[in-house]
Amino acid sequence: MIVRIGRGHIKPGTWDAYEAVYRRELLEGERPAGLIGRWLVRDVDDEHGGYTIGFWDDEEALSAWLESDDFAEAQETMRPFFVGDFQVHTCEVRVRED
Repeated sequence: MIVRIGRGHIKPGTWDAYEAVYRRELLEGERPAGLIGRWLVRDVDDEHGGYTIGFWDDEEALSAWLESDDFAEAQETMRPFFVGDFQVHTCEVRVRED
């Protein structure tokens, strides 16, 4: 399993609007092949900070999503909400407990 973790900051006062766009762009509609699940989490110590966490079957499924028109469209729609850097890390799950 592959996990893609993104960290960024949302413009003050826009979290609710960002969350609505996240839901519309990434949770509604057809689910990408190989996607296990997604989380959007808000930092409890920084109301403007948050993480996106995506769980994928393998790197090929993640790569196919990242190269898709749907991903590009979602990025363009959500980009205006962010300030500063958006850091992304792709990780291989080595140990897990369900």
